[in-house]
Amino acid sequence: MSTTSDLANLLGHHAVLDDEPAGARRRLSTRLEHRGRAVIVRTDGEVDAYTLPTWRRLLREAAATVRSGLLIVDTTGLDFMGYRGYVALAEESARCRHRGVQLRMVADRPVVARLLAAAGLSAELPIHADTDQALAQPEAEVNRSRAIWSDTGRSA
Repeated sequence: MSTTSDLANLLGHHAVLDDEPAGARRRLSTRLEHRGRAVIVRTDGEVDAYTLPTWRRLLREAAATVRSGLLIVDTTGLDFMGYRGYVALAEESARCRHRGVQLRMVADRPVVARLLAAAGLSAELPIHADTDQALAQPEAEVNRSRAIWSDTGRSA
């Protein structure tokens, strides 16, 4: 097996190959902070097509550090995050939920809530104004918001 396409065929069409660009780490960085049962991921830089493989890897690595509790992804340090970055975050949220981990996003721009609503991702990515709010909201409230969104197709 000598080519990437051979590896993709062997692994299946949906295999994610490590195609992380060499300079992506200079454009996107994360720092982990532990607070009780919560892990907070603080992000800086940009999440675009170039840095997307790095973003996915960083999310996966951060999620792996949480056995149970909360994974809070603070996006307020990002200068830009494209649609595919939010999709990657929603996918990681679903994987976390299956392991009993709750992913919460911190965002400080109103356009983020509109984008997530338009994309149908609001139920998977509850948005909080700051880290303290994300830490303080009881799990039942987040689950109720998801249920209301799913039942009505509208945000709670």
